[in-house]
Amino acid sequence: MNKLDFGEHLKYYITHLEQQTSVLVFSFRFLPHFFYFRLIVACIVSTEWTIIEENGQKCLFKNIALFKFEGHIIGVAVTTSFIQVQIFKQGNGHLSGEITRKIKKTMEDVLEQLAKNFHKKTLYEIGYQCSKQNVTEGDALCFISEKELIGRGEFSCPNHGLEKHHIIKEKELLLFWKYDSDNIANQDDCTTNAPVGKLPNQNYYIFTQLIDIGRKSLQIYFDKIFPSKDIISIFMKNKVDMEHGKNKFNKDQLAILFAGNGTSPSSSAFDVTIMYKLLRYYGPNVQDPLVGWGNKPEVGKKSETDDVERIRYYRNMVVHQTDKTMEQEELDIFWKDLSQAIMRLSNGTLEKEIQALKMQK
Repeated sequence: MNKLDFGEHLKYYITHLEQQTSVLVFSFRFLPHFFYFRLIVACIVSTEWTIIEENGQKCLFKNIALFKFEGHIIGVAVTTSFIQVQIFKQGNGHLSGEITRKIKKTMEDVLEQLAKNFHKKTLYEIGYQCSKQNVTEGDALCFISEKELIGRGEFSCPNHGLEKHHIIKEKELLLFWKYDSDNIANQDDCTTNAPVGKLPNQNYYIFTQLIDIGRKSLQIYFDKIFPSKDIISIFMKNKVDMEHGKNKFNKDQLAILFAGNGTSPSSSAFDVTIMYKLLRYYGPNVQDPLVGWGNKPEVGKKSETDDVERIRYYRNMVVHQTDKTMEQEELDIFWKDLSQAIMRLSNGTLEKEIQALKMQK
């Protein structure tokens, strides 16, 4: 347990750098303080980030850690119920939207892995501090969820009334985290939702976000096939085969499926691969895709399991792609195919998220 305080001089220097993002917030229902320390260890071990040193002292403190990645300073802090992230840039250089979005994705991946392997109550919601604060300050009244923010442009803050009334600017908070910044002429004027030109690597990252929405639609369909009240009995019935059969799950997957300690498995902890295997091999009354399992569906094949295959196909395509680029024509074709599948599997409940992401496309 780290008991070292974050010095006021260092705090002042970091928070007064001109180039800085808004504060990204992961709001937890249940956040034991040692979970934060596990997170910091994971960032050290599992990412390309390096710990910043100041006067021979590693910048690892009891409530904040400072990392460096591609010339950007990353502050990862903990408050009562928040894990917070803010990115800074020294000197005359500008923050890179490509790098800041990559940092956000890395943090999401690390947190998801920690949360699902720790405790079923370790659930969080992604959002932002609605007003100007630094990464070490956490106020529940200043939290606004990403879902509530996307697609709304400018609006009165729902958390603050007459005395502290202020206007929230969607693009100002999401700039660098979700919206493109590299081609915005004036970054101080971030109030419009007008699309901007995209480079191939930006197209790629936009499509990865659509893949994330695809995972949500797959979970919606999965929960219909494996209702929470039946999931334990289905798993126990097939436990031996899931552990030792032809299509067995690996050790890490089994730890998620059979957490033990009376913990019920939850689809919120399942990734695309786990849900796909469960649907394919153990789903009650699940019909085969029209072109068979393991194949990319043809145009016009629109059964539910065809759409499951679409999500699996595009997810694997992105995961195994090495150059991390996508031309506009490719994005347009893939977008139409996958977004329609998402709409069908989710019965339209994810339309708002798709439309908000489409603004970036």
